[in-house]
Amino acid sequence: HLMAVIGHELRGPMLSIQNIGDTISYLLQNGQVTQAASLGGHIRHRVFSIRMLLDNLLYWGLSQAGKQEVFREQVPLRPILIESFELVEFWITSKHINLTIFCTAELNLYTDRNILRMVLLNLLTNAIKFTHEGGTITLTASQCPNQNCLIEVSDSGNGMDATSFSRIQAGSFRTTPGTHGEKGTGMGLALCYKLLESLGGRLSLHSEPDKGCTFTIHLPPDGLRAS
Repeated sequence: HLMAVIGHELRGPMLSIQNIGDTISYLLQNGQVTQAASLGGHIRHRVFSIRMLLDNLLYWGLSQAGKQEVFREQVPLRPILIESFELVEFWITSKHINLTIFCTAELNLYTDRNILRMVLLNLLTNAIKFTHEGGTITLTASQCPNQNCLIEVSDSGNGMDATSFSRIQAGSFRTTPGTHGEKGTGMGLALCYKLLESLGGRLSLHSEPDKGCTFTIHLPPDGLRAS
């Protein structure tokens, strides 16, 4: 079943890219350069969807095989938050979602840049998927009194019940259509849970039905350096 879902998730964006390419070719042949150029964002969005799926498959396979490597370095947090937003900006704009970033201090994390970015992207894409048009998403980063670093991804979407989150923690994939009928493999949140474990962190959830979700990344003191 999972392979069928993955095949569908790859086929859809690739067919869309092919159709957009045909449209661009037609427009250019008819001298409509501006209209052709305007379709570039749509291609970028489809390619990003394929890249996310392939990256998730790679990270999931490595984590299941016990071969996930962690390369820690000093990483400024705010640029990663902004970069993650920019990578999903097209999708946010298409649903007219307002995204706000709060970084209460200039924090440097001693962590794996790529793993943290992968977690953030999966949490953001999940929030976008289940947030209604015109809704809100907030990214908040802070340092607690116990020195833990917290990164919260909050949305005004559909919410999630405790049973579904428990299944994610157990490594089960949860697939539910988004507010625009968006589909997926259900792999992203389960992968976040596994990847944070490799960083010595964890993922928690606060949610109310129809009032949205707040996923919180907890990173340990030895993975944080205050600037």
